[in-house]
Amino acid sequence: MIHALAFAAISLDGRLTGPDEDLSFLERYVDPLDDMGFSAVLQRADALVMGRRTWDAIHRFEPWPYGALPLRVRTSRPLPSPHGERPVSGSIAAILSALAEEGAQTVYVDGGETVRDALREGVLDELVLTLVPEVLGAGVPLFAEGLPPSTWRLAGLRTRADGLLQGRWLRADARPVTAG
Repeated sequence: MIHALAFAAISLDGRLTGPDEDLSFLERYVDPLDDMGFSAVLQRADALVMGRRTWDAIHRFEPWPYGALPLRVRTSRPLPSPHGERPVSGSIAAILSALAEEGAQTVYVDGGETVRDALREGVLDELVLTLVPEVLGAGVPLFAEGLPPSTWRLAGLRTRADGLLQGRWLRADARPVTAG
């Protein structure tokens, strides 16, 4: 059985980005000594699935934050592959199933639409959300109307002096995970 997790920073009003997909609200919270568990998530993950809009926003990052982690990008358009990305389409469940057949056990799911689709399909097992003390008022929301109800249990909570608050939730019916 594959374990799908999402790791994201969101504003107090639940936004992944500001207007025009602007990520600059996160810049003041970057701490090279404390990545809020991002590197630990990458160490746990066997593969990464992200949406095309997320890939378009981050594919030029230097250094590339995902190292050699196998990356699948949900897209119907041609995809350059500067980091070995592979285009995929279809449901998140089908993509996760294909990754499981390739030997993946833990998959990091990234990007607002992709995370929402994983929630909608009921295949997301873990949410790690870092709440950023900013109200953006507009931008890409993490959650949207039309998601089915789901129950989650708190598995961890931490704060940072600059106001970041991070929670780790496991879907109530998800299989147990010990790494954090």
